Amino acid sequence: MGLGVDGPPSYENREALVSQVAESVRRSGQMVATVDRLTDQQLADLRWAVQIAGRALRTPLRARALPCAGSSQIRILIEPVEQEVVR
Repeated sequence: MGLGVDGPPSYENREALVSQVAESVRRSGQMVATVDRLTDQQLADLRWAVQIAGRALRTPLRARALPCAGSSQIRILIEPVEQEVVR
């Protein structure tokens, strides 16, 4: 698939991707994924995995692109959404 987490690992299925996102966010509070710019399916799979992992963690997650000048890849930062406490 070409989707990696801070390196070249690839994912065989979307369930494995959800587990990777959830475990990384649970362990370190965030995850950085690298996605090929030209592959819309990788972005769609990652977006779906972030949504499902957030449900599994019971906290909303967001994914945002990080600058990666001159590269054919996009780095995506995945982290929990900071929520305000309303009193």
